[in-house]
Amino acid sequence: MALSQEEFRVELLGLLEDREQREGHPFYNLFFSGELGMEELRAYYRYLYHTCTNFVRLVSLAHALAEHRDARLMMATNFIDEYAHGEAGMDHPKLAMHVGLQLGLTEEEIENAPPPEGIPEQWARIRAVASKSFVSALAVMLVIESDLPKRHKRMREALMTHYGIGEAHLEYYRQHMEGGGV
Repeated sequence: MALSQEEFRVELLGLLEDREQREGHPFYNLFFSGELGMEELRAYYRYLYHTCTNFVRLVSLAHALAEHRDARLMMATNFIDEYAHGEAGMDHPKLAMHVGLQLGLTEEEIENAPPPEGIPEQWARIRAVASKSFVSALAVMLVIESDLPKRHKRMREALMTHYGIGEAHLEYYRQHMEGGGV
């Protein structure tokens, strides 16, 4: 059943509110200032890997919902970008993992980490909204990615300045600083 215009607006505003809570959130303030503890930082990169894999699934869902050829092509291009045109180890989940590895985590610790409390429910809500139509899926993707360039620039700078991560290991952030969304 399709959402009414009002239901769609309410769901989209709820997702935007989730995004807006990141700005000024104590976690990001600590991250940007270099005051985040190493265990908290590692936990974030275990979480980020799974967020990246969920986002790729969202792109796939949008592609499946697209009825117009150009819309399908746009989503296919995004999907291919997420998977680095097939270049091994350069897909977005793996690039996020690279940062976690620099923090002392192993691939197994990252891949097998249980999601933080509330995250499966958050992604279920995101998929529920996105699955209504291609436009819904596209709107959700734009909400998720719209603040990435600014936030990822700050995160990249903090990782280099405060946490000793070399620029060569921050390709994930470089790519998201350039694009800015779907």
